[in-house]
Amino acid sequence: MGVMVAKKLISVFFLFSFLIMVATVNAATIDVSQPIQLTNNEHYERGQSIIYDGSNYWLFYGRSATVTGNYGNPNPTDPDTHDYELYYKKASTISNLATATPTRIDVPHNANIYQGETDSAYFNGYVRVYASVDVGADATLYQWSSNDGGVTWSESIIELGLADGAAHFAAINCDNKLWFAYQLGNNWKSKYYTTSWSSEYDITNNYGTAKFYCEGSNLYFIRADSGDQDIYQWGGAVWNQIDSATESGPYDPTIYKIGTKYVAAYAPWVSPKQWIKAKTGTSLNTLLSSGTEVDITSASYGSNVWIDMWPTGFTDALGSPYLFYTSERNPNDPNTEITGNIWYLPVEWPVTNDHYTYIQNAIEQAINDDTINVAAGTYNEGISIIDKDLTILGDSSNKPLITPTENTGLNNEIGVNGRGWFQVTGANVIFQNLIFDGTGKNVRTAIHYHVDSTGGKVENCDFRNIKHTSQYHGRAINNYGQYVEILGCTFENIQRIGVFTFNPDARTLIKDCTYTGKGIGDFLDYGFEVGNEGDIKVEGCTITNCKGVASVDGSTSAGILVTTAWGSNTKATIIGDTISDSTTGIAVGYSTTDTSVVVAKYNNVIGNDVYGISSTGPLVNAENNWWGSDTGPSGEGSGTGNAVSTNVDYEPWLGAAVVQGSFGPERMLIEVGTPETSGDGSITVEAFGAGTGYLDLITYQNRPWTDSAVFSGASNFFDVKYEPGPYVDPGITSLDITFQNPGGSKMYWWNKGTESWGLCSNQVLNGDGSITITVTATTTPTLDDLADPPFGGGDPLEVPVMSPIILVSLFLGIAGFGYFFVGKK
Repeated sequence: MGVMVAKKLISVFFLFSFLIMVATVNAATIDVSQPIQLTNNEHYERGQSIIYDGSNYWLFYGRSATVTGNYGNPNPTDPDTHDYELYYKKASTISNLATATPTRIDVPHNANIYQGETDSAYFNGYVRVYASVDVGADATLYQWSSNDGGVTWSESIIELGLADGAAHFAAINCDNKLWFAYQLGNNWKSKYYTTSWSSEYDITNNYGTAKFYCEGSNLYFIRADSGDQDIYQWGGAVWNQIDSATESGPYDPTIYKIGTKYVAAYAPWVSPKQWIKAKTGTSLNTLLSSGTEVDITSASYGSNVWIDMWPTGFTDALGSPYLFYTSERNPNDPNTEITGNIWYLPVEWPVTNDHYTYIQNAIEQAINDDTINVAAGTYNEGISIIDKDLTILGDSSNKPLITPTENTGLNNEIGVNGRGWFQVTGANVIFQNLIFDGTGKNVRTAIHYHVDSTGGKVENCDFRNIKHTSQYHGRAINNYGQYVEILGCTFENIQRIGVFTFNPDARTLIKDCTYTGKGIGDFLDYGFEVGNEGDIKVEGCTITNCKGVASVDGSTSAGILVTTAWGSNTKATIIGDTISDSTTGIAVGYSTTDTSVVVAKYNNVIGNDVYGISSTGPLVNAENNWWGSDTGPSGEGSGTGNAVSTNVDYEPWLGAAVVQGSFGPERMLIEVGTPETSGDGSITVEAFGAGTGYLDLITYQNRPWTDSAVFSGASNFFDVKYEPGPYVDPGITSLDITFQNPGGSKMYWWNKGTESWGLCSNQVLNGDGSITITVTATTTPTLDDLADPPFGGGDPLEVPVMSPIILVSLFLGIAGFGYFFVGKK
């Protein structure tokens, strides 16, 4: 529903109760970060290893000659084949490996490699890579080495007779020894090379996959099969088992260390998926048996599952840890999987936290009061149903980008046919530091708080390109629930509404946000809309360029729309905002019977095409706004500023634009001993005596009105309005008013009665450059000078009162006087 060109709009007072959130002792943190894809060939790639030669990082891996499918969709067979060939990528940094050119090693036996498995080492100036080649009844472990940057490679045999069904091995350079482990039958054997070969040493008679881990001169070996895991330490003559654990389906173990924490990552296989998890602890002697168990990937999204395997821990030359692995994840759509490729994760999260690569995985695993930390990156996410009290927190310095993988429905229901991309039901959910970009999919609403939601907050989030099939559908945020705060968010290319508040219990605080409309076209723009007994407060926001016109019925756009078209008792308080360059700034009502209650004050309502504020019937309290001219509004007003319609109470008006965000909490109730401060911290007022009072504190962008008074130097202009509160015996006896960054050394005030400037008595120039004036019954000005009768009519406890304007001037010199007060000139 839109606002017709000839129709009009408004706002009213509304007191917000504050949402108090209590931390839960058992609340946990779950981390989410995106892996980086290193290879992307259509053929299956797996079995990676990585080394550093002092100048370059070398990533080795196997690429199948035939397999282009995956385990769930074999083509022509599943990836456990022996037709892999050895490739490498080389770069001076880990991140540059993603764009490095894949190179096949040109040697005679680079074919029929067992399952693509590799390992590598840098030893005696040579880059060395290893793989088992299937030669028929068994396999041979080969070495290929190069000392010229990969221009030429030599080939040699390390071990014969590995079983062609279990030709697993490991290699490492530790303590200047080139170590090898290999599986002969079910037995793991080992040997090392210095200038000659050592004897062969038994490790274990258990089969499985394995890797070495070296710390200083200490060498360890971790092995896992389908039922258990073990860690062994080299004792100088024999291998000693130092820890073990039993678990269903663990494979592909690796050990790495971050700070004081050891991590044993591995890939459990539980049909039909394989994922990566880990155990963490401070001792290798207890790592498997009693380490903290965490997830690292899920290898699933909704009902779709895939394979994540062969984790490989690596620490670069700068000490930064990484986890490389093979994955079938689809970088564009988590609802389908592709062939296997090589990926890596920078391990930048606390390793004792669960970690996932999709936000949805974290939501599924979280419990009430958990926090989900989302690292920078792009996240392709489908429809998410959130029924737990959660905080989803992005990186404030590099906001994560969230893009949709599926269309939403249009219905106000929970599930895939619902209108929300992220749907909150029965819960209080906080979103912070995130970017929601709907490009490529039909999204009716990015975040939808259902009627049964219990509240929430959306802070420092950006919403872009939110639209559905119709040019009149598309909302960034719906609040159909209870109290929701929208703080510091931006809205751009939203097909219809930035924030929509709907239902009797729905109350929304929208503060310090920016809504940029789409300009002229066959669509509608409402920065913020409220209806059906909803209640909003819009404070410190900027709304521009809402000019679309609906061709179907001629409805026009507005910066803010308030209406009781769907239910009575709709309310809006619009305070300290800049609403400009739109068809209508604030539109109140949809018919002559509309009963919306709207208060709009201390706003800059400028440059709007038809009306600054319009109303179809209800009386709008629009006192104390800047209309773009010190003569006041046009239309029903007699000035030259932005027009107002009938039913808009616009007197008095402001003589200059308000500094965005300078207005403090609306009608601050000041009590003795509890100082109150304006929104931008430019004014602080402390009361003495007893009782209470009401304050409005604002700062102007420039000199209000055009008068003949001349002040030397730069001056800043402030407004302090004070009205005694309900408890006046004995009442507040004095106010200390401190002005930060006053722009001068003396404070003057405008005496409305004499229409002249006067020097404030009882003022002190503070060491930090601020000025404090004390106002009592006998000072200049007096307390009474700061409290005139209420403007117009209405409840004096709810409607602000007129008061002098305080001026700070750099010098004492005043040449002439003019008219300068809050009201009609």
